[in-house]
Amino acid sequence: MSYSRWQDERYWPAFRDALLREHPNLTEDGLNKAKAFNAQRYYYQGIGRYDPDAAMARGLAISKRWPN
Repeated sequence: MSYSRWQDERYWPAFRDALLREHPNLTEDGLNKAKAFNAQRYYYQGIGRYDPDAAMARGLAISKRWPN
């Protein structure tokens, strides 16, 4: 979930706009710094080395192994 909000450009604009709307003290520059920080974090965790579709497929495959 976090990856798709911060890293996937299909979801980032809506997430960014919602953050700016709900938290007026945030700035675009601050969010861009947070986005860059998260991109680095995802890279070192491994998931950031996949393109968004591959990351989503990987997450869905892993979640299917969880007990209900």
